[in-house]
Amino acid sequence: MSDRIKELVVEEFTKEDLEKHPNWAGYYTHGTNRERLREGFVNQNVASHETLHFFTDWHFTGKTFPTFINEGLTEYLTREFEKLNVEKENVRYTYSQNVDFVEFLHNIMGDSLIKAYLTGSSKAFSEEFSTYITEDGTINTMALDRFYDSLNRVHDVLHPHNNPKTVEEQEKSEANKKDVIENRYPALRQVVGNIVSNAIRKKAHDLEYYEDGKFKLEKINMEGLTYDANIY
Repeated sequence: MSDRIKELVVEEFTKEDLEKHPNWAGYYTHGTNRERLREGFVNQNVASHETLHFFTDWHFTGKTFPTFINEGLTEYLTREFEKLNVEKENVRYTYSQNVDFVEFLHNIMGDSLIKAYLTGSSKAFSEEFSTYITEDGTINTMALDRFYDSLNRVHDVLHPHNNPKTVEEQEKSEANKKDVIENRYPALRQVVGNIVSNAIRKKAHDLEYYEDGKFKLEKINMEGLTYDANIY
């Protein structure tokens, strides 16, 4: 990374940037060595966030994570870096919903999530993660692609890049919002439920009285256990 940082070029927003992205504090362009920061809004958090995009883009192919998770991971790690810094003045945090979801996934998947993000190890992680989102816990990358697509639709609603300027853009934006509320959110809630249940099932395999997908109650050592008859 020490060699990689020498390639980074940081520039101020141009007039066109200010017109196109009036609410942005900074951005990194995928596949380049340049990031732009808005004068007057520059702070360590924004600079760290965009620079982390630059570093991970070294590996990031666009297939490792959808935008929703990619932005969430970038901001999540940026905030973790901030905790190491005593000076916390002028900090501007973003993507709160994305970060909350990433924190949930980190609790479930552990550091394999962070490793996949930092190294671009998409294939191994995607196969493992797909076993968490399906009802039966089997590998299903097509289901994962659908899940990622729904997350990206949600990201577009939560963080629109630009305000719709034409009637056609406005109609498309409203149709996307309707789709997210009526279809995507219910589907995502189901997937989150699958993630939790599969995580419990996978943890249960570590128990000595769990075999062949079933609990073997006869293997549980009941000696020394007592119970209150009034409870039962």
